[in-house]
Amino acid sequence: MLKLIFKLFFIGLVSCLLAFFTYEYVAIAELQPVVSTLQNISAAIFTISGIWIAYMYPEAISAYTKTDNVALLKGADNIKRITDLVLIITSSAFVLIGTLFFNLADVFLINPKSALFVIYELRINFIMLSILLSLILIQLNAVWGIIVNNIKFVDRLYNLKTQKEVNDDL
Repeated sequence: MLKLIFKLFFIGLVSCLLAFFTYEYVAIAELQPVVSTLQNISAAIFTISGIWIAYMYPEAISAYTKTDNVALLKGADNIKRITDLVLIITSSAFVLIGTLFFNLADVFLINPKSALFVIYELRINFIMLSILLSLILIQLNAVWGIIVNNIKFVDRLYNLKTQKEVNDDL
């Protein structure tokens, strides 16, 4: 948990620093393609991770649908992998919700006719850019988690194949 808190603090710090040096040069309205892409990636990662859990760990799904005792997961490796996938799903869901709020804020705050925008344009740009950069970094972390989990999965398959070949040779 402490590792997660440190990672989120680091993401927030990096986002604020990047925003601080660029917010005067970036128009939030021009970042809509980035927000749209981020939304699409989040939805894809959210879906892929959910399918991975449902396919690889059907006992995890059955634990929610059956009332009797179900042996949820066997082995510490499976518990770690399912925890990582659930965190990835949670991150992507958070990014999806964040992009929704970003789009709402874009409609209400980034309106040149709004007195609030005219008075606080640079501050609003800084805050919105910080939030967007944070969402991007959170999503990059989730994508990286999917990549790492896939590599671990393939590595585990090759290890099982090698063990089977060694046992067959004996």
